Amino acid sequence: MTFLGFVLNSVTVTVQLTTERKDKLKNGCQNETCTILNLAEVTGLLMSSLQEVECGPPHYRNLERNKTYASRENKGNFGASMTLVLEARSELHWWLANVDRSFNYISHREPVCCIQTDTCTSTDGWGGVRRDQKTGERWTPEEAYG
Repeated sequence: MTFLGFVLNSVTVTVQLTTERKDKLKNGCQNETCTILNLAEVTGLLMSSLQEVECGPPHYRNLERNKTYASRENKGNFGASMTLVLEARSELHWWLANVDRSFNYISHREPVCCIQTDTCTSTDGWGGVRRDQKTGERWTPEEAYG
């Protein structure tokens, strides 16, 4: 299922970027000389993709630092040209090499606990169980027939 630019796969329990978002990200990562605004757009794309790219988080920080430094040096003029440092260029290359096959697991482990709940639309009420702990009450007339 595609939802908000992500492909959710319930069989493999994974999430990944759509082809369109991958292409947009790759196009943004092509330039090693750019304006500060261009780099801000690219880092925004990267940051919005971190949940779908399992190993992505360590590969944007130098780009962000480079952008912040260039902005400070140019007194906030986002139209100013800048050159990316080696570490930032290396991060762009990582994204170009990995974005097509990237994904992330929606869940990485078995549940820690199981909570069961139940409700009844009549006057019986509601309840919940976690291991040997139980809770529940009867509905008040207002709640039951609201």
